[in-house]
Amino acid sequence: MRIAGALTCVLSLVILSGCSGDGKDSDPKAVAATSATTSSPSEATSTPPAEATYVPKPGDPKEHTFVVTIRDQLSVPYSDAYQVKGDTCVLLGVGSELVFDGPDKKHDRRPLKSFTIPDRARLLGSTTCEAAMTVTVPYAPRYFVGVAMEGHGMPAPTDPAETQVRPKGDSQKLIVLR
Repeated sequence: MRIAGALTCVLSLVILSGCSGDGKDSDPKAVAATSATTSSPSEATSTPPAEATYVPKPGDPKEHTFVVTIRDQLSVPYSDAYQVKGDTCVLLGVGSELVFDGPDKKHDRRPLKSFTIPDRARLLGSTTCEAAMTVTVPYAPRYFVGVAMEGHGMPAPTDPAETQVRPKGDSQKLIVLR
């Protein structure tokens, strides 16, 4: 348990050290000038943290379009959205939806929109079903995308992680693994 805690700490430090700065070479004089302008520690800590919420700005787009490919890997137990029926794939049960979460004015993550996934998918090989759909969602600076299934419950360690994406251009292609 101590080893896992130590590895988590080291990994966090590595990630945080890679996230600092803007990727440009910093000027030591500018750093010294910035630290010299802060007169007391209380002033440095009184600045509010950066907001993770999203308030639309006047130039922001209203919507974003995704061409989504849902790739259901049938070899992953208890997470299938489709089942093989002959030479095609059919939806396994009811209530499977493609869900988009993202920030809004009050929350850093909230359901933005969901879509019923297609009833049929094409069979790739013998272990993968693939369905495609085009969806339009409210614009957000980042999205969390996944297939939600009624009655699926907690994700298992073998379940694929949700897809995280930032919008680029007017529309973009996206593959969601299931």
